[in-house]
Amino acid sequence: MKLPNGYGSVYKLSGKRRKPYIAVVTLGWDKDTKKQNRLPIGYFETSQLALTALSNYNQKPIDNIQLQNYTLEDIYNQWAKIEYPDKKIYPLYSASWKKFTIKSRKIADIKTDAMQFDIDNAKKTPSIQVYMKVLMNKLFTFAQERDIVKKNYATFIKLPEAKQSTIHKQILDEDIKKFWNLKDNYVFKIALCMIYTGCRTSEFLSFKKENVHIDKHYICGGMKTSNGRNRIIPTPKIIEGIIKELYNTNSVYLFEMEGKKITYGTYYENWLKIMPKCGLNYLPHDCRHTCASLLDRHGVQPSYIRQIIGHSGAGITEKVYTHRTIEELVNATYNLFSNSIC
Repeated sequence: MKLPNGYGSVYKLSGKRRKPYIAVVTLGWDKDTKKQNRLPIGYFETSQLALTALSNYNQKPIDNIQLQNYTLEDIYNQWAKIEYPDKKIYPLYSASWKKFTIKSRKIADIKTDAMQFDIDNAKKTPSIQVYMKVLMNKLFTFAQERDIVKKNYATFIKLPEAKQSTIHKQILDEDIKKFWNLKDNYVFKIALCMIYTGCRTSEFLSFKKENVHIDKHYICGGMKTSNGRNRIIPTPKIIEGIIKELYNTNSVYLFEMEGKKITYGTYYENWLKIMPKCGLNYLPHDCRHTCASLLDRHGVQPSYIRQIIGHSGAGITEKVYTHRTIEELVNATYNLFSNSIC
């Protein structure tokens, strides 16, 4: 039976299910993707039950009891299907989601206090608390656009005051020498690249060979902040051999293992395993701190350091009116470390 346009649809899901039939309605179009915003209103044992639910919805859609009964987890799953249709959910969102205890509650009943409690009690770094708020804001916006909630209570969440982190430290000169002695191990090979470029671990692992300008001694890339994305990252002469070694492989990414891009999680796991065995006690992000310290020690201008590292904090004049050429940035660091390991 053909249903009227805009009425919704019923179809059977694959596999063995107790309720294999799903009733789906369309709630407008996504302006960015140009795709329909489709929302299931329930799962049913027979197609007739699904059609009945669809009929009830169309008689009174906004006040439909199926929508009012949607839990936070229902909204999360629907949001994820639309936001990440062909790939895994962004790791920090999935990690943040695990911290919530209110998943099974109806989203229409969730107010700021409930979300605030979970965020305040999240036993993790402050960044997780930030992403917990961002995720809730996304989910409530998603539900609000579909008339499931009337108000976005996530906007009223208050984050704890940020504290200066003391977890990261500069890698000592004698330990950098150990990194060089161990550079045949890929953990240290990548670490050395990060020490002399200031890249974040996830940035370096995401670089494709097309991002690398091997003869001009820089990489174009980066992520996370507006200052960090698509920046010029000089590759000093001291790591030129490593960069060329990685570049001259049959791969898409600058660094791959067994023909696949290595994930941050895999790298971090192997880092934690090998550091104690080598008598070292550092974290991957310490490489970035070390780079900033080395550049400062060697007299590189603070404005150059910020641009290379991709840090915010520059004044408006520096941000808007000062444009460093690629040549200037490369020349500032290329020969800087040539005569010494650090």
